[in-house]
Amino acid sequence: MTENRPTRTEEYALCRKKAAAWRIVAAVLICAAAVSLIFTVIFKPLRVFDEGMSPMLEPNDVILVSRLSKYITRPVRGDAVAFKDKETGAVRIGRIVALGGEAVQIQNRRVYINGQLLDERTYVADFDCEDMESFTVPEGSVYILCDARSFATISPERAAIPCGDIIGVIVMRLAPIDRLNVFVRAR
Repeated sequence: MTENRPTRTEEYALCRKKAAAWRIVAAVLICAAAVSLIFTVIFKPLRVFDEGMSPMLEPNDVILVSRLSKYITRPVRGDAVAFKDKETGAVRIGRIVALGGEAVQIQNRRVYINGQLLDERTYVADFDCEDMESFTVPEGSVYILCDARSFATISPERAAIPCGDIIGVIVMRLAPIDRLNVFVRAR
């Protein structure tokens, strides 16, 4: 009686197929781990729920926030950022208009930094907001307002955000796909 044992060549071919399959499984697992790392450590996806950053961001837009940006560079005036609201703990979105040590004032619906008018024409469409007396932003904090000023929290106590509460800079709009956009950081 003869056995149906595979030849050495057939055994070798079978081993190569198994090794190839394992390499594919390993590659898929590595890619999954890399994507997971990217979207949990480096970036944070967020959904926009209000019109506070209109027209840049609209309700239901999905954005990507760079978590690393706050460790790599200092906050810059004009950056659109996500931050943790110190009163509610909710994640909010706004734009940095003043840095620590600067005096910010709102007069006749315009923002002044150290007495100089801040040019916000490139991002603010709705200048409708209340006046605010001059307020010096504490060191280690930034003053954040939303672009649609009728939605803005003008209170110095609420709008002065410690830099540690900044989650990161908004770098991209992912959805809706027809409004996909990469945002260039303010200089």
